[in-house]
Amino acid sequence: LAFIKENPNTLLVVTADHSTGGLTIGANHPMLYNGPSLKYKWLTEVIRPVKHSIKYTARALFHAQKDWYQVWLDITSQTLSTKEQATFAQLINGYTIPSDITLNDLTDDHRPQLRKLMIEIQRIINGRSYTGWTTGGHTGSDVNVYSTGKYAELFRGNKDNTNIAKAINKVLEN
Repeated sequence: LAFIKENPNTLLVVTADHSTGGLTIGANHPMLYNGPSLKYKWLTEVIRPVKHSIKYTARALFHAQKDWYQVWLDITSQTLSTKEQATFAQLINGYTIPSDITLNDLTDDHRPQLRKLMIEIQRIINGRSYTGWTTGGHTGSDVNVYSTGKYAELFRGNKDNTNIAKAINKVLEN
């Protein structure tokens, strides 16, 4: 913002290309459904020690193969039940990865299996922390647009995303 003050011909526009739904904290807590004393508890201590994204974690677990559980513990600090371990082992150990594949090489060719593992990781972390999401994909809801500087008024109010591009073109023409 200091740059904009020093350079009055500058425009800053901040937006998102889509929404992915709302975050619900305190979701699915067992006390929500048991009697009049509702508890909205969000366990950040479950999330706080997690060191990487779900995508990175899934890739790392696949890459580790038989050592996946130690990698899981290093990344999440979460112990898994016997049933959870069996589910992970089935997803990971039942899928062969060539020895020359690096962690970063685990992308599109491995997408279906990675997706299954990512869903399981998300289910465990969200379930234990009482975190919920309204969707796992994009939504059609409006996204916020923030602007400041010269011509910022062109970006006020609700805008179709194509109109944001048109407004930027108008600014560039002036």
